[in-house]
Amino acid sequence: MLSSKKIMSSAIPLILVMLFLGTAITPFLSANMMKTQFDSEANLTDPLDSSVKGTASRYFENGAYDLTLETTLPDPEEGSSYIIWLVRLSPFSTMNLGTLQKNETSWTFDYQSTDTTIDFESYTEIIVTKEVATDIAIPNETHILESSFS
Repeated sequence: MLSSKKIMSSAIPLILVMLFLGTAITPFLSANMMKTQFDSEANLTDPLDSSVKGTASRYFENGAYDLTLETTLPDPEEGSSYIIWLVRLSPFSTMNLGTLQKNETSWTFDYQSTDTTIDFESYTEIIVTKEVATDIAIPNETHILESSFS
């Protein structure tokens, strides 16, 4: 008959190995690492009249996230910029991606990231706001454009 002391002494190394392996693989279990790819598009609409004013598309593949946006908005007032935001509804979080850039015929934006610790797919909403400061963490309440990724 095995004594409880002998069982415990042989179980401890096994428990330590399991604990080490569980801790070692945790960083590889983020949502983006488990889902190897996704893509979606959104029509950006003016919340005042529901008219479509642009498009956004995004994809995640081979560990890289890419979001592109194009819109036909008027130039903002002097000292203001159009800021692009991703929004996760639950748990609530906003991500300031940067400012729209003006080209000859439209406003465009291209964002890339290889940060696999961010679950980009969970950020289902995209909004554009007009802001005076560009380095803010929370968008103002007035949305110029908004949409949900399908």
